[in-house]
Amino acid sequence: MFKNWNPLWMSCSNLLSIDKLKMGQCLCCDEKDGEIPSLSVPPPETASLPSPLQPNISVDRDRSFPSHVIPASEASHLRRMLPHIDSLVLQTLAVIGNLVENDQETPPSMLRLQALSNKGHGWLLVLHSMVNVIPINEPLGPAVITLVLDDCALPAKDSITKVPRMFWLSAKASKRGRSDPNRHRNICIALGCIAEKLAGPTSVALLTDSTLDYLIANLDPLHHPSVVLFSLIALEKFAQTSENKIALNKRFHQETQHPLLVLEKWKSADDYMKRQVGFCSEWCLDNLCKFVISQIPSACALIY
Repeated sequence: MFKNWNPLWMSCSNLLSIDKLKMGQCLCCDEKDGEIPSLSVPPPETASLPSPLQPNISVDRDRSFPSHVIPASEASHLRRMLPHIDSLVLQTLAVIGNLVENDQETPPSMLRLQALSNKGHGWLLVLHSMVNVIPINEPLGPAVITLVLDDCALPAKDSITKVPRMFWLSAKASKRGRSDPNRHRNICIALGCIAEKLAGPTSVALLTDSTLDYLIANLDPLHHPSVVLFSLIALEKFAQTSENKIALNKRFHQETQHPLLVLEKWKSADDYMKRQVGFCSEWCLDNLCKFVISQIPSACALIY
């Protein structure tokens, strides 16, 4: 699952070291190109998964359905599919902790999500659902997002460029999101996974001005520590592409106070999540921003 070891990923206790799952036969092999696999969509009263996680989930479908990035001709059908996709995500979350061997079969719910994501606007809908329904207090939530995105077929560039618009990413959205850390933590996890998987021109296309403003605004200490942590990780993943790294450093240089210098102080906090933020901030200062803040000695230099 983790192709390149990185201290930012390993510092996060929420991301457990789960080996890449063995994929079974693709369910979409007999489907027509360009079509989303047909689903037998359960009626509303049976669409929700009987799970202890379900009572924590409350999603306003009319408000949250990404109709602004989905063609009107498909919106009605796809809107009816969302409750079923939510159920598949929660089923995957419920069973993922039981997968301890590489040769175990992939859960049917995860195979179904893969099949959905490989056709039409299915990738956007699966991403949208994971962001909305995975709880912040579920330890394996980040792993589910990572595994599903990692095992899906590469999305078209058009789908990638719709992500910032689908989630209305901006500095204002970050500020409004302080009351909904669950959703915004998941957005940051997804952005980091996509940036790592599609490093290069596609990663540059995803890191729009609005995306960068959103992630930088998420570094405000007023945000939930988990949102701050995964925003840092996402920025580091984007910075693996040199063009993004230059843009990130320029953006940091425009700040009156470098946000990482503020967050670095959290490394001695009593809260373990904040400690992780402090560690990641120090790592980023040493490895991503050392040319911008050259007067700051590296953490390694301070040890010796």
